Parts: sequence; C-alpha cells; structure tokens
Amino acid sequence: MEVQSSFGSQNSTSAPPPSMDPARRGSVPGTPALLQNLLSIDDFEKQHEAAVAAAAASRAQSTPKSNPQPGSAAAVPQPIPISTRSSVNTQLFFQRCQALAILQPAFSFDGDASLPAWSCTLTLHAGGQAHSLTTTGVCTSKKEAKEAAATLGLGLIAALEAAGTLATPSKATKKRTPTPTLPSSSTTTPTEPDEPQENYIGILTEFCQGAKLPASVFAEFRTGTCFSAELALESHRPGAPFGGRGVLHSSKKAARAAAAKEAVLWLREKGQLPAVHEPAAARKRKAAASSEDAVQLSAGGASGGSAARVLALAAELGLPQPVYRWAEASELAPGLWTVSSLFPGSVGVGGEHGVVATARHVFGKKAAREECARLTAVELEGVLERRRGLVGRVLGVKRVEKEKGSGDGEGKGEVEIGEGGEDEEYHSC
Repeated sequence: MEVQSSFGSQNSTSAPPPSMDPARRGSVPGTPALLQNLLSIDDFEKQHEAAVAAAAASRAQSTPKSNPQPGSAAAVPQPIPISTRSSVNTQLFFQRCQALAILQPAFSFDGDASLPAWSCTLTLHAGGQAHSLTTTGVCTSKKEAKEAAATLGLGLIAALEAAGTLATPSKATKKRTPTPTLPSSSTTTPTEPDEPQENYIGILTEFCQGAKLPASVFAEFRTGTCFSAELALESHRPGAPFGGRGVLHSSKKAARAAAAKEAVLWLREKGQLPAVHEPAAARKRKAAASSEDAVQLSAGGASGGSAARVLALAAELGLPQPVYRWAEASELAPGLWTVSSLFPGSVGVGGEHGVVATARHVFGKKAAREECARLTAVELEGVLERRRGLVGRVLGVKRVEKEKGSGDGEGKGEVEIGEGGEDEEYHSC
C-alpha cells in the first residue's frame, strides 16, 4: 500500500520529470533508462532547422507546382531527346546488297519495349560465308537498332570490297516478259476517296530520291506524354530545321508528319515542288497511255488502227461494215479468244461461210479483235489489188492504128491488150 500511495503521489505532482526539464538534461540518478536523454519537439526542430530547410528546398525543385506562374522557369517544360530517326544507312545498305547480288539480309531484334531498350543482330551471307553483326549500344526503338545494324553492315561490305572478296557483277541484258492481265467481262470504274490526305513524308522522300539528295533526318523529342519532331533538310535550308521542339503532338508519327508537311509547304512556296503532287506511278501510267494513243499512218494513207483501215477498205470496195463473231472461250484457257470477221451479203469476199479472216487463241479480247482486224485488212487489200488489176486490164486497151500499104489507102489497125493480155489484130474492111 505504501508503494501505491507513493506512486499516486508521484503521478499527482505537476513538476516535469528531470529528463524533460530543459535545465536538467543529463542523467538523473534513479530515473529509468527509457526516460533519459529525451528532447522536446521544439528543441529537435531548432537543432535540425538547417537540414529541414534543405530538404524542403530540394522537394520544391523536384516537384513542379500545380499552378505555376506564367513567365517562371517551372512553367516551360524542357524537351527530353528520345532518339534520332533516320534510315539513310538502311537504304544505302539495301542498295549495296542489290548491286552486289547479296542475298536478302536478316535482322533479329532483342529487347524490352517497356524500358525501352533494343539491340539488333544482322545476319549477312557475303563473300562465300555467313557474317553475324550485333549492335553494341542500347537503342530506344527497333528502327534505330536496325539503322545501327545497317551501319555495321555497310562497314563489313566496304571491308570485303577492299579485300577483293566482293565485286559488282556484270550487268546482263534480260528480256522482261510483260505480265498478262486477264480480260474482264464488265468494265468497272474504280472508286476513289473524295479528298485523299497527302502523304507528306512520302512526298518529301520522293523529292529527295528524284533530286538525288540525302534522305531527310527526323529528330524526335518527348515532353511529358507528348512528342515533337524536327526535320533537317541541309541541302535547302541548312541550320534551320522544320517543325520544332515546342510543337507538341499526341504521337511521334503525328509529330513527324507535321514537320514533313511544313517542309513540303516551304518547298512548294519556293517553287521546288508542284502545288498538286502526282505520284511517280501515276506519271508512268499517263506516259504509257499517251504513247498507246499515238496515231500511226497505214500504208494506204488512212489514219487510225487496223479497225479504221478495215472500214476504209470496205467503203472503197462497196462492202458493208464488218461483223466480228466470237467463239466461246475454253474453260482451260479463259484468257484466250478466237474471233472471225464477216461481211454479210457480200459476194466474192471471204471463204467458207463468208469468213474473211480469223484470229485464233489470242490472249486478251482487245488484242484478239485488233489481230482479226489486221488480218481482215490484209485480205481486203488483196481483193482491192486484184480488182484494180482487172479494171486495168479492161481499161488499159490501147488501139494503135498503123497503116500498111500506101496504094489502096486502106488502113490496117492493130489492137494491143496491155498488162499480160494476148495481142489480137483487127483489119478494117
């Protein structure tokens, strides 16, 4: 009971314990070990005031303000370089492989898209043996890793050429066989989109290839969750790239397209590109169509193709318009056609059943009709020549009267039939 009373009297006192009294911080005899060397919160903050201020300053620098003041340094985010997107060495590598008749190289990638970190291994068969090249640095994308591997491949090809292992093969003339197109029973008109969006990256690439300029190089940047890109075109505007690091887009593809669009518009303004882009394939098709539409003069002087020549010969011979009769195509060869030409109601023209000419087993309906018209024109020209010869023999009779004998005053006329005819003599009475 004395212990309880002493404990209660000790708790009832209002004086602080000796260890909590600022005047007595040392060890007090009889005080438990847990209550010795204790500091109040105020004393602790005063003692570590400098460290607390330094930690607060570092947090303020690392964490941006939620509502930064305009014009302050924290309001302008700094772009972080991601990678340099270029395919110059990749294009050169494939061109060298084609020129040296090297088999298709193989690219294999290893890495993690979540980091991102990629490496590329190039397998190349050249000089009679297989070569394997692996990139050493870490690349942020597969395309960058492929560009680095292509750079190593170019170095290997240059070394093999210097050693005399590789040589450019001699160019042999090859005859290309045109790929036939199956005829269609009905002509369909392709539908085109109303307003197709221009591929500015493709336009710029085609411009560089046509002008034999280095390929354009895109430098990509990331600012937070947005992306930006710069396009360097040193051949036309050195030191002033298109696009900008501050022009943010939702994806890297959109950033590259915007930079390419700015470059294309600038080239059009300078007159380097036409206002309306026409792809190279469309220009080739238009040139081929214009060459096919060229008008050739036939031997008889009539203009046009074989069909026009047939119409001109039919009119000269007094024949009606020709009729083209088509034979049924075989199921085994649906692209081969047989067509015959006839002149209904004509006598003395054509062979059996009035058929003048027949084109057999010609690939393509249009080509078969043209071939039949050509053969028909040849037959009609032969008929025309025979008729002209007959008329010449009839109308080419020349009467040459020669007087024989001067005593009786009677003349004797001699008639000669020209052009292969037999001579007959007629004597006047």
